[in-house]
Amino acid sequence: MRGNADARAAKSRTVRTAAEARKLSELLEISARRTALAVCNELDRGPSALAALSRLKFEPVGCDPFDPERCLNLVEQLNQTFTYQASLAAAEWLLERHPEHAPLRLSLGTESGTDIRSEDGHVAAEVFAAVDPANNRKLAKDVARVRESAARHRYVVYLS
Repeated sequence: MRGNADARAAKSRTVRTAAEARKLSELLEISARRTALAVCNELDRGPSALAALSRLKFEPVGCDPFDPERCLNLVEQLNQTFTYQASLAAAEWLLERHPEHAPLRLSLGTESGTDIRSEDGHVAAEVFAAVDPANNRKLAKDVARVRESAARHRYVVYLS
């Protein structure tokens, strides 16, 4: 397994075109396919359904959405996958509407600042994935956060 420095470096991406965002989305599918097979194997392994669920939550059955060789537990993979999916879809949408402000920097980890920002500072977006966007006031908090940005074009994008 790779070290923390490599993991942190993978949490930030620069995307220049909508096609680049779609290409990164393909990595999510590759990792998801690998994990789906591992989940089937875990469920077949026994000895009980509760034991299988415990392994999925606590053991490295899954993998990093952008790096199938880096092991994660399934819950972490789920959270990261859908946050990344939302960010990549948002980047694609933003680049189609504001191509003159490319490239975009996607902060996919816990960095400070907006989740997506153009290098020229004109576009900023907060992005999240949640069962319900009102949970924990996430939508309201992200709207408030993006309002603080000096960017001309400000967005909140979510996957729910």
